[in-house]
Amino acid sequence: LIVLGGALADWTWSKRPSRSAWWASGMRLLGMPLISLGLVTLIPSAINIAEALVLQIAMPVAFNSLVLSQEFDAAPELVSETVALSTIGAVLTVPLWLAVLPRIG
Repeated sequence: LIVLGGALADWTWSKRPSRSAWWASGMRLLGMPLISLGLVTLIPSAINIAEALVLQIAMPVAFNSLVLSQEFDAAPELVSETVALSTIGAVLTVPLWLAVLPRIG
């Protein structure tokens, strides 16, 4: 978390996150879980395993991606924005998935 704080130290709320960060966060929190939900309906498995798989995919961007992006100088600003946005967005989307998944299965 210290690394994330350091990466976001120069970022302020007056500076809007990049379009790429919004897109990546949206895909991580909504797009990929929807795709995986479609795929798990094609594979015969227990309902709770399918729900767990979709919910795991719906989690925010992992913090270790920020460490790797800093280590290899691969857009650490974009990754830190994406980690922050997806973590904040997960506050809304994870409860949504928790409410929706039992009704679908």
